[in-house]
Amino acid sequence: MNLRKPLTILATAAALGLVACGGDDESSGLSKADLAKQADVICQTAKTASLKITAPADFGQPTSDPAEAAAYLEKIAPITRKEATDLKALEPADDVKADWDAFTAKESELADFLDGLLAKAKAKDESGLKDLERVPQLGAEFSAAATKIGASGCAKG
Repeated sequence: MNLRKPLTILATAAALGLVACGGDDESSGLSKADLAKQADVICQTAKTASLKITAPADFGQPTSDPAEAAAYLEKIAPITRKEATDLKALEPADDVKADWDAFTAKESELADFLDGLLAKAKAKDESGLKDLERVPQLGAEFSAAATKIGASGCAKG
């Protein structure tokens, strides 16, 4: 069997993968435009997955059932955690690293926030309802960081 053709295809695919990921050169990384494009894909994937999960009708209300809230958050939190992990895996170029790090820090903060809400819902800790008041501010901060790196799809939530 002639392995030359499959190996050539494999080598070409690997080379294309290195180019797409910015290669091995540590001084280079993804440009702001490439980061934004890839971030928007990651955010859209998470948004699509999240929209498939229905929140309890009274989620966040004083009458909400902690068990229902926990069941909902158990489905949402892993999506946000994966989004944060996938975004952090992207390697920015040096000139956008600071803004990228600020953006991924905001995403990680959101994931940590959801983990905390989940823990409180499981424990039937009513302070989780008070924590939900932070959602608009956290969302605005994340959107601002996403806008700064050009990830308009992420900024729209």
